[in-house]
Amino acid sequence: MNPFHWTRGALCASLLTVAGAGHAQSYYGLGTAPDELASYGYAYGVQILDDETAIYYLAEYDPQPTNPNPPEAAIIALHKGNDNRAFIAVEPAPATDANGAAVPGRRIAAAETDRFNRIIYPAVARAHPPFARTKSLDHFIYARGRHFQPTRFFRERQELSRTTHEEPLLVLLWERAVADQPFAPHPRLLAGVPADWLTNTIAEAMRDRAPLTAVAARRTAPPATPAAAPVVSASRSRATGRAANPRTDIYVDLAHYSPQSLHSEAVAGSRNNGIVVVAFTDETAAREMQRVAANYIRAGALIRSVMRAAPMDGMNFDIYYNGASLFQPARSPARPVGSFESALRPIVELQSVDMRMAEKLKEIEDLERKVEAMDRAFELGGDPDINK
Repeated sequence: MNPFHWTRGALCASLLTVAGAGHAQSYYGLGTAPDELASYGYAYGVQILDDETAIYYLAEYDPQPTNPNPPEAAIIALHKGNDNRAFIAVEPAPATDANGAAVPGRRIAAAETDRFNRIIYPAVARAHPPFARTKSLDHFIYARGRHFQPTRFFRERQELSRTTHEEPLLVLLWERAVADQPFAPHPRLLAGVPADWLTNTIAEAMRDRAPLTAVAARRTAPPATPAAAPVVSASRSRATGRAANPRTDIYVDLAHYSPQSLHSEAVAGSRNNGIVVVAFTDETAAREMQRVAANYIRAGALIRSVMRAAPMDGMNFDIYYNGASLFQPARSPARPVGSFESALRPIVELQSVDMRMAEKLKEIEDLERKVEAMDRAFELGGDPDINK
């Protein structure tokens, strides 16, 4: 699996969710999204720029609908070019793939950074002055008037988070340390990533994304979708508790995510008795954690992903179970002790116990319903008005 598959290598800071799903009105006062913007699933937004490259909007999104934190904002670019016209300016750069092998790479060109600071960001600040001091901005790129099926990773993530927007073709993160400084792309995009991780044309995106024939424009927030069954890495037999057809390709490279966005991803992904591993390490060590996790998956554990994060002092890994971090509680964060496998094992055992208990509770509920039905049948059987 491409480790940047859903973002197409664009190093996104967080996963997009329509703000209207959790907010009755725009948090930033942006107003209802125009029809063209709403057709991609955004409830609130305002046009900020229209040039030869794209139509740009400032829109709201909610990284975690169930989290009480306020929504965030992103630049939405509806690209005007044909299938082979580049979304942004890039240049060749050295890069390695997920296995460490040298491959053709790309990085954002200096001309694109200059254009963002000279044209795009000033349009944001003019449209919404409070953003004149912001230190980071997400930048989502779509093909104007065209819509595409999501990638597998994005679709599975939608089922967990109940998002309703369309997956962008390219996602960028612009950052700066001080409000008065120019913005720069995420550092890894400056160093270079494999070319197929940084999709830069519609034609490249269509290698993995099938076109949608029609998407209805929406001027208001789409209705919340029904709660979906959790995406799991393995299905379990009630008779044996063993895994059937386990999915073990669960490694996702999210080293570009901000800590808060990564935490939100792990919390959402681990809900409903799931396990998510966050590896604060290099890719080799993260892959080794995936290998260990895969062994547990084959035995029936519901480990939904191993996500590589940026290195963190004193933290080699964290384990999330059922929406909570093992090593990063709200106060006085602990540090992992011992090996990854020794830390993962008791969580898997706890998960197994919880799942067996859930199965037993369901069996009890089923029996109670049957008893109630039998009691009702006896009552009806003894009713003289019914049995005349």
